[in-house]
Amino acid sequence: MQLSLLVEKKMLPIPATAIIIQDFGCETVMPERVSGNVYLLEDTVENIQNWLRPFDGVWLHKGMGQFEVAHIKD
Repeated sequence: MQLSLLVEKKMLPIPATAIIIQDFGCETVMPERVSGNVYLLEDTVENIQNWLRPFDGVWLHKGMGQFEVAHIKD
């Protein structure tokens, strides 16, 4: 699975199983003022869910400064 995601400091480290395909650099979601690096990552669905589950509301990168909040559910 590939996922383009805003990775905040609290979400680090990125799991060792994840492959960073591209680092798009730092971005900020406004007006929420949430910032971090945007990465295109590849890993299994299970590994990504296990990593993101502790964080309520992660920001999926939709391109050109556009983000969508997503919640990880079992």
